[in-house]
Amino acid sequence: MMYALVLGIDHKWQNLIPLVIINILMLISVVIFIFVRKKRGGDQELASRASSKWLGPFFYEYWGW
Repeated sequence: MMYALVLGIDHKWQNLIPLVIINILMLISVVIFIFVRKKRGGDQELASRASSKWLGPFFYEYWGW
């Protein structure tokens, strides 16, 4: 059976393309938020809600953004 190559990528790896794209977009949005957060300052209300041991105030603010 012949499989079409997309962008020269083997068919076994083609299913990962959407996952890679979504992760790249997520990382780009985190980098953008870092610069936006520096300009406007942190949100004290969201930072005070950060009670998780795994996620700090930064991620609470990021999710609220």
